[in-house]
Amino acid sequence: MLPLCRAASRPLLPSLLPSHLPSASPLLHSLLPPAPPPRPLLRPSRAGGSRAGGSRSYKILTRPPPGPVKPLISAVVSTPPFAKFDETVSLQLHVTLDPRKPNQNLRGSLRLPAGSGKELRCLVLTASDAARAQGVAAGGEAPADGLTLAEVVKKLQGGDLSPVAGVDRIIAQPGDMRLLAAAGKALGPRGLMPNPKSGTVAEDLGRAVADARKGSVLVRVGKDGGINVPVGKVSMGVDKIAANVKSVMEQLNDLKPTEGKGIKTGSRFWVSAYLSRTMHPRSYEVDTQTLDPASSRFFRGGEAPADQGKEEAA
Repeated sequence: MLPLCRAASRPLLPSLLPSHLPSASPLLHSLLPPAPPPRPLLRPSRAGGSRAGGSRSYKILTRPPPGPVKPLISAVVSTPPFAKFDETVSLQLHVTLDPRKPNQNLRGSLRLPAGSGKELRCLVLTASDAARAQGVAAGGEAPADGLTLAEVVKKLQGGDLSPVAGVDRIIAQPGDMRLLAAAGKALGPRGLMPNPKSGTVAEDLGRAVADARKGSVLVRVGKDGGINVPVGKVSMGVDKIAANVKSVMEQLNDLKPTEGKGIKTGSRFWVSAYLSRTMHPRSYEVDTQTLDPASSRFFRGGEAPADQGKEEAA
């Protein structure tokens, strides 16, 4: 029988009985919940001190101002790797364009003079035997098993993607696009449909294949005005990546629209720019004046960037 509480004249719950009293019976001890673990001592804060009540102090990272492009490329390449593979260096741009509005689109194929660091597989699809031989001589691949253009299109229409398995680009001539358009549902979602703006539709298939294999990237402005351009691999080194970045900015400057309502010109066109690499949490903000080909500071000077972030106690 449980003892009664004097104040309320009701049974006293076993959970309210002190488990350390020697007068409590072993039966009551078995009914009581286990005692809570002792409260740990306050840990010192990250800044080296401690505060009453368990509050903590945090590190506040202050982003440094944008820096010139050349030292930042060196900083990105020299950063210790976070992955076991050859990471890709990317240039992220934000421009004052809204592709949902007319005459505010930016899309095209950009050539990388130093290469992309990766060999691309290019499939030459054309009805002309001479043009196919020209493309193959430049490093392209002909359809397997000696298939003709019509036979490849027929297989793609039937859902057989084996003719384009593992292919990065498809190179064709303008006269072949009417036949290739029938396979658009199979090639379009995979980014393999040849397009004159991307440089994959040309009369000279040898040059088109050489440019695609050496290094070319397809870029387009997003809905938020962002453009992401891979400019090479870390193993390529600073000089080759810098050459690619310089060439990319010159080509983007030629592709950007200059007329139309709401389009800003000059330095106001480039809002911000960042350099980063795959699997790395840190990015570097680049001074857009050193990336603008129309600026007198284009790819000029600057000291090495200071270490990112100052630590303060909140």
